[in-house]
Amino acid sequence: MIFHQIDEERRDCEDPEAVNDLLSKELLELSMKDRTAIQEEIHGVQCLAIEESPKFLQIALLELSLTLENDEIIQPHKKEAYRKSQQISKTYVNDDSFRLRFLRFTLFDVRRAAEKIVRFLDIISELFGEFALERAVRFTDFDSRELKFIREGEIQLLPFRDRSGRRILVVINPLMPRDFEYYRLRAKIFLYISWTAGEDVDAQRKGLVTLVRFTSNYEFSVNNLCKLRDAPKTHCHIMATVRASAIHICSPDKPTYRFCHSILLLRLTKVGRERIKIHHGESVELQYALHSYGIPTEHIPLTFSGNIKDGYIKQWLKMRGYTESIESTFRIVECPQLKDVLFRQGVSSLSYPGNFTVYRLVEKKYQDTTVAAKRGTVKTKRDKVVREIIEHIRKIGGRFLVWNECGWWNELLEIGLLSTKLEYFIKEILRAKKKEERTAMSSHRIELNSSTSLFQSPVNEIGCSNKRPKYK
Repeated sequence: MIFHQIDEERRDCEDPEAVNDLLSKELLELSMKDRTAIQEEIHGVQCLAIEESPKFLQIALLELSLTLENDEIIQPHKKEAYRKSQQISKTYVNDDSFRLRFLRFTLFDVRRAAEKIVRFLDIISELFGEFALERAVRFTDFDSRELKFIREGEIQLLPFRDRSGRRILVVINPLMPRDFEYYRLRAKIFLYISWTAGEDVDAQRKGLVTLVRFTSNYEFSVNNLCKLRDAPKTHCHIMATVRASAIHICSPDKPTYRFCHSILLLRLTKVGRERIKIHHGESVELQYALHSYGIPTEHIPLTFSGNIKDGYIKQWLKMRGYTESIESTFRIVECPQLKDVLFRQGVSSLSYPGNFTVYRLVEKKYQDTTVAAKRGTVKTKRDKVVREIIEHIRKIGGRFLVWNECGWWNELLEIGLLSTKLEYFIKEILRAKKKEERTAMSSHRIELNSSTSLFQSPVNEIGCSNKRPKYK
């Protein structure tokens, strides 16, 4: 069975020191240019995705098709699931969107992409059945018991991106000793969530930031050591359809967790190990470390005591069930881009990068708030500013999104409603700016009063009173 296969690169040694030596050796084998490029991508400074053009994609798809059909490159007994898919009249395996996922995963290495497609089809048909060779896995393919486990939130996508615009996948306590069915179910969930994340082409190009979090609730003992060693050895990269641009492993600084790290690292491929950052410490220390990499730590679904928050995953499941079953007239957006402008009641208007862009535009249009207050009351002037904001945001590739109380974002396309919301946003910005100026003026007056208080005080600068003391 594919689910029990062990990668050839995996070693029998699980000593943390041996793993550190392995990591050091693999990094030293890289050139300085490649090592720098990988580190910059981990920090979100640059992206290793290859620039695409219609002609380039057409050539890559043609080469991939020829490679998959060539039995000398991939032997027939290694691509049984792929051959079954070609016997189906309508299969998504032949769609360009399906194959481009794997080309982007391997940075357009055609042979690696072909090998990954073959192995992916083998494991997805084993986990879900042969129907997965005809269409993509859906929300309805999970039964009630499996959905209950998904709601526990051990694997989930964060609702917002990091500072470079990448999606964030959180995996909590991945090596928790359980029975075989648990590992099989966890593999199915990981595969489905990774597939849905790849529905966003931007995520395919930039990759996922994977956050592996070991909590203090991690159950581990000597008796569970055998279960931990005998867990299925299938690598996550076989099930994933979006490459990992960065992997952060966080845990308390204890020998138990270091041992778990060594097992986890040896089950990753060399490409995955090159993108790993390991962080040790308590919850606050880990948050500071992740924040330096641009990860919004306030959205990590964990309490300080290590309990999992299930609010995001329940909201996500509700959204997936809606999008896969009902055709909506509104365009549903699962995770906003950094250039998008968000409208949500009860949330600060300037708490998102796209909203802050609008704030700068309004600030530029209204340099003087005293004049702005007069001009802001003029409808024509405000309409002109609104039109300029809409044109600018759409020119840079941004969208205007409004929060739906059902648990997702809708793209706001109606000009009348959009103009009304932007007008209110402008008034809010002007009021805030006017309030800041009043605060600055009042603080300036306090400074003036403090500077002249020496002459008003009855005590001079050497601490002596100007008044003659009274004696009894």
